Amino acid sequence: MAEDLERGADLRRKLLADVAHELRTPLTTVQGHLEALRDGVLPPDRGTFSVLHDEAARLGRLVSDLELLARVEAAGLSVERAPTDLADAGREAAAELGAAFRSKGVALDLAFETAPVLGDASRLAQVARNLLSNALKFTPGDGHVRISTGREAQRAYLEVRDDGPGIEPADLPYVFDRFWRGRNVADVSGSGIGLTVARELARAHGGEITGTSEPGRGALFRVVLVSDPSGEGHASD
Repeated sequence: MAEDLERGADLRRKLLADVAHELRTPLTTVQGHLEALRDGVLPPDRGTFSVLHDEAARLGRLVSDLELLARVEAAGLSVERAPTDLADAGREAAAELGAAFRSKGVALDLAFETAPVLGDASRLAQVARNLLSNALKFTPGDGHVRISTGREAQRAYLEVRDDGPGIEPADLPYVFDRFWRGRNVADVSGSGIGLTVARELARAHGGEITGTSEPGRGALFRVVLVSDPSGEGHASD
């Protein structure tokens, strides 16, 4: 028991240190710009306020992700199960992020087949959104990302595949750890908990996410849930 208590204390200390690290950069940026505005070094123009807005939004997303992660890890997240389709979750996520993909010049390929499950439609859409956001961050301009859904035996799946730089073998076991950032992603923005949240939401539905990759050949993330045998129909794009 003493070992468990010490391990729990270590995890709490690490979490506090990680949160402080993630908050420091946007807070420093906001403080620096506000001081420059106060001292007349920066003009109160659209560009300055745009930076402040973006950093405030970044803080808001981080806090929201942390709140969600805390609820999921504490088993306090309410998952309202109802008949839904992973294809619909994929479509919703693709529609929300379509502009971001176009802005970066990354092609988003859709391949949806019906994948009926019993789950929380909004939470499953968030899983798809987090996986797509992660793929977009690591895929260079003029690259490709493919999101697909389907069924295999008694399982329904959603996959996101990219043709980015891939994940180093030494980093792959840690990609779902909160705040984990690989050695080659120092210039990539993000809170480092998007994949953690996606995994915990999948587990809350009794499913799992796996990640595979070869350096230089992209990455594949696959969500697998128990299929709803009562689901009917076929959806494709």
